[in-house]
Amino acid sequence: MHVGFTCKHKSCARCLHDTVVKATKDKKNLPVKCGKCRVELPPKDLQQALYPHEFEAYNHVLLQALIKSDEKMINCINEGCKNVIEMIFEDNLRPPAEIKEVD
Repeated sequence: MHVGFTCKHKSCARCLHDTVVKATKDKKNLPVKCGKCRVELPPKDLQQALYPHEFEAYNHVLLQALIKSDEKMINCINEGCKNVIEMIFEDNLRPPAEIKEVD
């Protein structure tokens, strides 16, 4: 079975599945890109070849990579909480004057 991407290229579903699962385990392969034009594949393209739990795991890993790359984004410190918090700084002073939750 083949799947079509937003960029108009195609891949076999098994290869896309294996690529996404590999990226979920090895973060240096994030984000998943088209093998032909190297454009980042949107979630709807990836979802075609994944089980729901695999898609959720990929999104979680991608979100954690984004949080790690942005010093203004942090995870809530409460264990089990999945909220992401954006730190708002005044004049580059620390600690933050305001904390804003990001949905």
